[in-house]
Amino acid sequence: MKLTRTLFAICVVLAVSAIAVTAQINPEITGKRWKLTEVNGVEVTRGHAFLQLEANTNKYSGSSGCNFIGGEYKIEGTHIRFTLGFITRRACLDNEMQKLETEFTKVFYEVTDFKVEEEVLRLYKGDQLVLVFKA
Repeated sequence: MKLTRTLFAICVVLAVSAIAVTAQINPEITGKRWKLTEVNGVEVTRGHAFLQLEANTNKYSGSSGCNFIGGEYKIEGTHIRFTLGFITRRACLDNEMQKLETEFTKVFYEVTDFKVEEEVLRLYKGDQLVLVFKA
C-alpha cells in the first residue's frame, strides 16, 4: 500500500512538471491572433489567413484563406504538431486565394518545429521554413 502511494505521488509530480514545462513555452505562442504573412518563401499580401492557439485546451483555430480550420496541437520543447479536427468546405472563388489556401493547408499539417521572435511566429518542416505569421 505504501509503495502504491509513493508511485502515485511520483506520477503526480511528473505530470505537474510536464504541465509546468508546457506553460513556460505556451505564453509566447498562445493567446494571440497570428496573421499569415508568408508561405514557402512567398509573401502573402492579401487575404485573412490566421492562426490562434489556446494554452489550456491545446486547441487551435483559424482560417486558411477561404475556409476555417481547427484541431489540436502538441508542443514538446520547440517541436509542434497539428492534427486536423475540421476544415470548412466553402467555395473559394478567387483563384489566387485558392492557391494560397491549398499551399497553406498542404504544409501546415507537416509542420514539425517553431520559433517565436519579436511577435513573429515561424513554423518549420524539419529545417525548412514553411510558414511565417505576425501577431
